[in-house]
Amino acid sequence: MDVVRAQRWTDLGLLVLRVVLGIVMFMHGYQKVFEMGVGGVEQFFGSLGLPVPGISALLVSYLELVGGALLVLGVATRLLGLAFAFELLVALFTAHLSKGFYSQDGGYELVLMLAAAALALALTGPGAWSVDAAVGRRRRVAAEPVP
Repeated sequence: MDVVRAQRWTDLGLLVLRVVLGIVMFMHGYQKVFEMGVGGVEQFFGSLGLPVPGISALLVSYLELVGGALLVLGVATRLLGLAFAFELLVALFTAHLSKGFYSQDGGYELVLMLAAAALALALTGPGAWSVDAAVGRRRRVAAEPVP
């Protein structure tokens, strides 16, 4: 397989990973904002002993909602990947670790997988099919000297 074809498959893999993770995070944010309400999230975070649960609930709820949508598009992918990985690791240690591995029991299985996916995007970037890549291409073209 030539390098160009291999890169296309890599970009396709990153697109699938980014879009699916973005949808999952968006839906969790939607649930927090529109179903539980930020106040309900604040109460839950308070029950876990998280510091400043009101601010944490607001930040996490809108990070997931807005950040998930941006991730689908491939905007600020590396930054969102880091933010999601951090948030999910906090969730793993505060809410899921004591419940064992399996997600059906409230365990950390899904949260660990989502954190790994987010970290992978933070490390690799969004791939070619993203707003981040399109903006980067435009900047490179604009910076090239005119012959």
